[in-house]
Amino acid sequence: MEHYKLVLSRDLIDPNFAGYKLSLDSLPTYCFNIGQGVDAKQLESNEFYSYQHIRAFGIQNHLFLDPWNDDSFWIVDEKWSIRKAPVSKESEEFSYDCQFEIPDSSERQLTPDRINVTLHFTDPHWSIVSDGTGWMYILKTGDRLQNERWKSSYGGQPLGESKRFIILNSTLTSVEKLSYLEVLCLHVDKCSEQPENQSTSAFVTKLEWLTFTSGDENDFVLSRTRTLKSSDVPDYAVLQGSSVIVACKKPVSFVFDSLKTIECIKNDEETSHDDKPAAAYTWTQNDEEVTVTFKLSPETQKDDICCTIEAKYLDLRIRNSQTVLLSGDFVKSVKADESTWLISDGSLLELHLTKVVNGEVWDNVVDGNNFGQFVFDPEQLSAINEQLAPFTSDDALKPDPNRPLKSFNVQQLEECDELPEESASIWQLDGETHSILQQVDISSYQWLFCGTLTRGSAPPLCLRHDVDGIIWQPEVSPDDGSLTWGHVSTFNAFGYVQASKQERKFTVNAPNFSFVAIADFVRHVFVYHQPSTAKNAVRNRKTGEAAGTVAKQQVISLESVDLILGVQASNERLFVLTKKAIYVVRVADMIDSAI
Repeated sequence: MEHYKLVLSRDLIDPNFAGYKLSLDSLPTYCFNIGQGVDAKQLESNEFYSYQHIRAFGIQNHLFLDPWNDDSFWIVDEKWSIRKAPVSKESEEFSYDCQFEIPDSSERQLTPDRINVTLHFTDPHWSIVSDGTGWMYILKTGDRLQNERWKSSYGGQPLGESKRFIILNSTLTSVEKLSYLEVLCLHVDKCSEQPENQSTSAFVTKLEWLTFTSGDENDFVLSRTRTLKSSDVPDYAVLQGSSVIVACKKPVSFVFDSLKTIECIKNDEETSHDDKPAAAYTWTQNDEEVTVTFKLSPETQKDDICCTIEAKYLDLRIRNSQTVLLSGDFVKSVKADESTWLISDGSLLELHLTKVVNGEVWDNVVDGNNFGQFVFDPEQLSAINEQLAPFTSDDALKPDPNRPLKSFNVQQLEECDELPEESASIWQLDGETHSILQQVDISSYQWLFCGTLTRGSAPPLCLRHDVDGIIWQPEVSPDDGSLTWGHVSTFNAFGYVQASKQERKFTVNAPNFSFVAIADFVRHVFVYHQPSTAKNAVRNRKTGEAAGTVAKQQVISLESVDLILGVQASNERLFVLTKKAIYVVRVADMIDSAI
């Protein structure tokens, strides 16, 4: 398992960011009424619900953005009709077309404890729908810009009866004449075992990785099911190639595969030191020489030792039994005429190798042989302790009276500056071997939000670093499947900004990261732009220095006092959904846009 570390791009960090300037310029906002209200199902008051249910199903974005078509978004109305609501760039007309009606809507909407409908667009011609009662539909949409009626290629209950789930992600690949549709679903289930104590939840979160296959023009058939389990709801989960990427506060692991047996795979932290084989030898070094020590059997004599030492090569073995103690090329050169060996204490063989270059540090003895154990020389340990003493003693904590105090102190920290109490990681798990390929420790970062999905790539995620919001984009190599995380953009001071919004419900960003928006539960949306060149002279109030760039903040106040049910963003517009209306806000200054 690879332990990956997130690396910031310093070119994308502005240490001199002076804050956002509130702009009083109004944003053009257009309101379109919806004939049928939006289907928004709230969790019912049920004693069997847990914190995991609330995190998984409590707040859902009911406005579904089509990443394959610009400024195209979808809703599910109260009659379970999936409707397209594009905004024409040539006019302000609002087209509202039904593309698919979920079957048996009047009956299934009465299902106890159902959850909200979820919709995910796999590619330009396919989409996946979950009705919240356990049914899934794979829909062939055709060209969604042409308003074609969708056709169902699969309809069933892939997880069994009464297994309510939401769709997180889906991908489609074709190999020869077969198409493989991978769907990632989430549901919360009761634990099969009794909780060990009262603090342990009686529920478990499961990610269901479903594989559907289809031949030429045939319907899709469920061919494989893989299940991952965690004791917490993930903040982020996406399929990438033959692996799944999950960000969660608790460990995630495979527990079921319909085609393969799940073997117990231990993490690095779970591996006991007792499971490691005993070292074949020990070695230490100082500035002048390397000492290698072997433990011999009591009957071994001096004449039984066969040793060949050359400047670049070593061959050490027991003559009679032909047991090879150590053989191969040295990692560094030695002085062969000054190197020797001896037997001490009757059963210890000591090999003394004189270095050619004094002070040169060896990372091994023989190239490719990792069966030895390095032991620090006592003199080296003493020197290291002396060097670290100023940093580990009590005196180091006492301030120097001759040095002025720093302007920062702990009392300046606010509640939002505290690190998360729980650990968190991003795991990449292989779908074939069920092993963990990579782990990224994000315990020192605060989770901010999951970024906007763009066509053909995994959605980015935003983590707080210092006061900024850092956008990380995952990339999987098509050659070896290795995962890398790139720092692609920064929202300045957004860690503080989001922490100040106590009524925050949704956070979305433009796909090109030109702005980020925070929507409250009711009425208000706050938009924060990236810094741009100031048209007029602007000066810092404290220092009086001229500011070349200004980052604007704008506030949108909706006419409606209904709950905000969904928010999505394109590069030029912001879409806000309420129960009976859709608001379209032109955020970017686009001359050619009608709104």
